[in-house]
Amino acid sequence: MNASAYSSLAKACLVLAAAAAVPAIPAAEDILIDNYTDPAAVAGTARWWGNAVQTYEHDATQDADGDAASGALKVTVQYDIAAYAGENQFSARRQILPSAVIDGSQYARLEFDLKYAASSVAQGTSGTYGNLEVGIGHNDWSQAYFGTVQTPVGQNDWQHIVLTVNQNNPKLNQLRDFHFKQWSGGAGDGMTGTQMFWIDNVKLIAIPSTEPPPPPPIVTVEPAKPGLNMISSGGGQYDRQTVRSSLPEYTWVGATGPVTYALTIADYPSQAGYQTVIYLVPGSGLDAGMNYPDWAQAKCALAFINNNADGSGNMRFAYKNDVANSNGYAGHGYWDNDNPADLYDGITGAGPVGTGKGGTLAYVNSTTIRGTWSITFTSNTNVTITAPDGQTSSGSLPNETTAQLFGGPLYAYFGTVPQTTDNVGLGAVFSRIKITGAGAPLDEDFSTIPFNPALEKSASNASGVVQVTGPDTPFWLTWTLPAVGYLPRQSPSLGEDVLSPWTNIPTDNVLTARGRQWKLMETAQLLDPSRNFFQLIKPAVAP
Repeated sequence: MNASAYSSLAKACLVLAAAAAVPAIPAAEDILIDNYTDPAAVAGTARWWGNAVQTYEHDATQDADGDAASGALKVTVQYDIAAYAGENQFSARRQILPSAVIDGSQYARLEFDLKYAASSVAQGTSGTYGNLEVGIGHNDWSQAYFGTVQTPVGQNDWQHIVLTVNQNNPKLNQLRDFHFKQWSGGAGDGMTGTQMFWIDNVKLIAIPSTEPPPPPPIVTVEPAKPGLNMISSGGGQYDRQTVRSSLPEYTWVGATGPVTYALTIADYPSQAGYQTVIYLVPGSGLDAGMNYPDWAQAKCALAFINNNADGSGNMRFAYKNDVANSNGYAGHGYWDNDNPADLYDGITGAGPVGTGKGGTLAYVNSTTIRGTWSITFTSNTNVTITAPDGQTSSGSLPNETTAQLFGGPLYAYFGTVPQTTDNVGLGAVFSRIKITGAGAPLDEDFSTIPFNPALEKSASNASGVVQVTGPDTPFWLTWTLPAVGYLPRQSPSLGEDVLSPWTNIPTDNVLTARGRQWKLMETAQLLDPSRNFFQLIKPAVAP
């Protein structure tokens, strides 16, 4: 696509955004999801997931309004961090209406009453009963959370909770369940013991009919950047977006020469603190859906690559020894030094003796985040990391630790983590992943679709791992939120009737990020690659 064609498309989108039809929507009424008056109806709230033992029952002795003829939902959770580790959690769901999907765009708030028993176990040293996440489930079983409730220890009266419905949720017209859950915490602060609380008067509060409707969405097109786009579209600040080696054939231990794991970054967010990662994970048969091996797996070597506001960056290479569902042994985690007597931040070189328990082995700065970052093992134990500007740092593992941890099958992962909520929705572009010296060399520059089957997606949101190949995928079609019920369409011309020539654009693989939805348009999908127009339209709903 030439520049003039791209310019025409951009102008067409801006003009046609105002053409989207906005039908009148009847005013909604509040929905009482449950006030738990009927003991039999409590069975509608039940366990969804989590290994912590969960009990849901009617309690006639408790009611937020003091009504002796009513009651509340009593939730009892038996946490055990030693027994359940990372699955020391609970999750419950309750269908909003018995046989209907709700259009949440007509509702402003989710409200309910909450009370904790004084005997409830606390969350580590936080001084609270933990982070109770509350939200809704969609018709496709995915979830969205409206907020987190933290109740201070000692607050044992009824409290009224008000959470705002996120109107930017693209699945807001597909609400089915009221959903609440809680993870107990990790190895250092996870709960063991009983937690008991009550929930009452769960309601969806409608948007008043006097409130004006939200403005229609605005459509734009943006050029797509060639390479593997790693977009943090999972929604969580620690959601990993990675690709990994399809087979565990990439250990450096026992190699006849140097083994290098290299990643080339072509584009990066300007916002500081966004992280790129390389994970080297021993094992075989690991589920690709488990995209956080740095936490979940007992053994892992890894590189954290972080950017600064001025465009510079740094890389830390570290490992952990046999501690699942954690960042490593206390005092020997990824951000500690392998040898506590040695300093790595700003000082190169390894300490004389490693602890073998885990920690940082090498740390390097770079004047630029863009370019090739590499990890090279020159022996079973010695490692050198290299930054794009040529700076290096070296370290070493104890020989017995290396053989014990990494001397068998091993997967290599490459990806991104937003690290902060402000970075959710950002993304990096990788132009090359290369592994040399290992049993199965790999070199992928993402110039053809599909990419090398020696790599596979392992991401919290796989649709956010997107390959762009120049002329084949020239641009993103984007539109602002809220856009509940709107459909993207295209036409090669306007014609006399603005509706007649338009064709719906499939909304599979649509991403939600930074207050917009994003659809990567391939040249083959365009009705006319040299001249195309786009619009969003909201079809009228039959009365």
